[in-house]
Amino acid sequence: MSVMMRRRNGGWTKWASVGSFVLAAVLALCGACTGIVLAEEAGPGLTVSGDVEYGLAVSLRGDGVTANTVGYHLSLSTGFGGTGWLPSGNAYISLKGSYDLQNESGKLADLDEAYVDLYLTGADMRLGQQVVSWGTAYGLNPTSYVNPVPNPVSEAGGTSLAGVIGSTGLELTRLAVPAASATLYPSWGEVGLVAVVNPRLQGIPVPGDTQAVIMQMAAGKIMQDWPGIQAIPSSLRFTVEPPESLSDRLEYAARVGARIGRWDLYLSGYRGWEDYPVLWVSATPVSLTQVTVDPNAAYRKETKAGLAASCTWGPYTLWGEGSYAWPDKVAGLDDSDSTVFSLSSNDPHWQAVVGADRSFGDSNDVYVMAEYIYNSSGSILTPYQFAPGEREAKQYLAGAARWQPGQDHKFELSAVYCMNDRSYVVVPRYTYQVDESTSVWLGLAVPGGAADSEFGSFSDGRSASLGIKLAF
Repeated sequence: MSVMMRRRNGGWTKWASVGSFVLAAVLALCGACTGIVLAEEAGPGLTVSGDVEYGLAVSLRGDGVTANTVGYHLSLSTGFGGTGWLPSGNAYISLKGSYDLQNESGKLADLDEAYVDLYLTGADMRLGQQVVSWGTAYGLNPTSYVNPVPNPVSEAGGTSLAGVIGSTGLELTRLAVPAASATLYPSWGEVGLVAVVNPRLQGIPVPGDTQAVIMQMAAGKIMQDWPGIQAIPSSLRFTVEPPESLSDRLEYAARVGARIGRWDLYLSGYRGWEDYPVLWVSATPVSLTQVTVDPNAAYRKETKAGLAASCTWGPYTLWGEGSYAWPDKVAGLDDSDSTVFSLSSNDPHWQAVVGADRSFGDSNDVYVMAEYIYNSSGSILTPYQFAPGEREAKQYLAGAARWQPGQDHKFELSAVYCMNDRSYVVVPRYTYQVDESTSVWLGLAVPGGAADSEFGSFSDGRSASLGIKLAF
């Protein structure tokens, strides 16, 4: 359920669309307050909560405002059953919306999660649109296979880079999908089962202008390697269609967990679609002096297996998880006769994360966390390799620190460092709690490194930001 608002000509239309969103946000707040009153009158079963947030980001390079957004999140939940034939359970639904005043676009209302929980003897079930979280690590979870992770830097400019660095280091938001999940509780541990009825096919996560640059680079490479040959792109866009068959769209995942000594161990597997389509560029001869350069894309399935572990050791919490993936082979990626270069690979790949955290102080007012991340297929920010050549495994260090000297003040510092090219992004932030429901914050996003490095390429995204949040 979404209502798209696009750029229109004329100042009145612009402010009308902004005003409509603000009015909707106010109505959401009023509706939430009304829901709370009704809940008090009807009984303790209904819970209404949410927030409205405004954020402004200004470039540190003198480029003016880079982000100017208002958004809201509204959720309702209620318990039911527990008597007669109906088992006890819980129903939950959440909506969200946002409007970017800078680009004059947004979603007024978007369904987030909507599911029903059923609590049975020896098992729990969840039916509906949901996020299934199976990871033990913070932020990047190689064994959380079910929900897709949208590319955090898929928009030009890199201003969204700060959005992946939060109070616990690297944070990648996952998208909810329609699924049926169940958790069984045998005497020796637990078993989790998931069937997804809608694939994680999110479309090409590469901006249109970047796709055009890729095709122009491919044409230039051909003309450089074969002088006298004219190379003409047949299209500047990669297009791909998702599978139509329901049986093809199904995905499955399973996890088995048990406690051994201090450790909680989890073994998991997955069979389903990759988050993003694979891409490659090929050449087709037209004449002795001319070839067309063709963009190619395809969705494919993969098989994954993973192991995760976590434990508490004195004041420390330790965790580690990793997964190994076997993608189905796509012939075009290995066709050396026609392929100019591939942005994806048929090779198996794996990810691993290990980390630890602890709190300090009598009231745990200081918190620190550190992680090591390994990704054999390259960057954790994009699934594609935009320059031809052998794919390089990437290693990262991520960390976060938080100091809360009182109820009203909170200081946070998060960072991610790429060990391969020594690039980084650092995000400090200060939050002041005005009252029980209102908070304001001020922060920075500072990428650094060489211009062609992992994070240094987003130096245009250096910004200072401030915001306010009203929670209810």
